[in-house]
Amino acid sequence: MFMICNFFANNSDFCDAEFRNVKTSLSARQSYGDDAIGYVQLRRDSDLCTIKCRVCPEHKVRSKSYSATMIVDEKGGKIVSVECHDCAASTGGCKHSVAFLMWVHRRSEEPSSTDIQCYWKKSKLSQVGTNIKCITTKDLSTVKTQQATQTTLRDDLLSKFLQEATHRGVTNLFLEENIKIIEEHTVGQHKSRLWHELRYGRVTASKAYEVSKCLTSDGSLVAVIMGAKTPDTKAMKRGRVLESKVRVTVEKKLGKKVKFPGWYT
Repeated sequence: MFMICNFFANNSDFCDAEFRNVKTSLSARQSYGDDAIGYVQLRRDSDLCTIKCRVCPEHKVRSKSYSATMIVDEKGGKIVSVECHDCAASTGGCKHSVAFLMWVHRRSEEPSSTDIQCYWKKSKLSQVGTNIKCITTKDLSTVKTQQATQTTLRDDLLSKFLQEATHRGVTNLFLEENIKIIEEHTVGQHKSRLWHELRYGRVTASKAYEVSKCLTSDGSLVAVIMGAKTPDTKAMKRGRVLESKVRVTVEKKLGKKVKFPGWYT
């Protein structure tokens, strides 16, 4: 997972404001990728591993599938590139690239078996209207949702994090000067693009509590942590409207100037 996060963070195609991490999470979902990916082939050349596939369009399932290529530096533990060659949005990091990337990630986490799974075959989604008459939402994904064992997931995640941190020589970057710069550049809070980027993947105390009670491994909680939009309720809109008025009232009551803060860790 570190490889994927590092790739998204350093690839300008996937950091555009249009994504806001919502489209990314939708494209990465298992229910789409596992049915849309087909004709997968792999080639190893020294330390580089090149993987190619065909991705069936989500809506025009009878049209020609898109070609996608992923290159991984296996020795360095780094994703070099992920590219879709055919769709109109391919130059800006399209959904098919994300779907392919997450498909490979899911396959890498599967336990080894005595039988070799064949991925050089037509995707299930593209078979609609040919081999199969129709496909229902029930049959779209054959993977059963399993309840996550909290202790196992927590221990496994912590172990992987510590191993990766040791391997990469991770150091503490929460320096006072960096914190001050971040606070100054995020004074606008939700109006600041940097404010949204810094909150991406952030686990707050309330989120940590929800994680401790969560029993699903890939539900709405994960989507929210990874940047999915939350519904803009009437209460939230009212809070934004009244915020400035409340600040003025508090200043009068306390006789002190209330500073408009940025993002502070």
